Amino acid sequence: VEEDAALEGLRMEARDALCAAADDGKLESVLADHKGGEDEALEALRMEARDALCVAADDGKLEEVLAGNQVEEDAALEGLRMEARDALCAAADDGKLESVLADHKGGEDEALEALRMEARDALCVAADDGKLEEVLAGN
Repeated sequence: VEEDAALEGLRMEARDALCAAADDGKLESVLADHKGGEDEALEALRMEARDALCVAADDGKLEEVLAGNQVEEDAALEGLRMEARDALCAAADDGKLESVLADHKGGEDEALEALRMEARDALCVAADDGKLEEVLAGN
């Protein structure tokens, strides 16, 4: 009980000190000084990042890193395309693709027809822009 009373006394003193500092402007001044330091540190960090980016842009490292990421993404995407193509070809060769399509044919004739039309359109576009010939020549 004595500790509670002492703690309550400290709380009251702290409250009174904060209220007095708020009333006479000292609290605002202390907080502004503290915030100013954070703003300066943040601005220094921004300037350091900007300088590093400018140096990397000037010496070509920024472009190299960005181009390297694109090459990796393109290679990964091409790998996925090849895997999908191989899986579809294997399923078509061993009859699994036809079997799966036949199993789903029941209530999905319209969806299958829409898919056929979409595939036909994609093939027509690829034939028109030369990509189909390029892909077929690559195999």
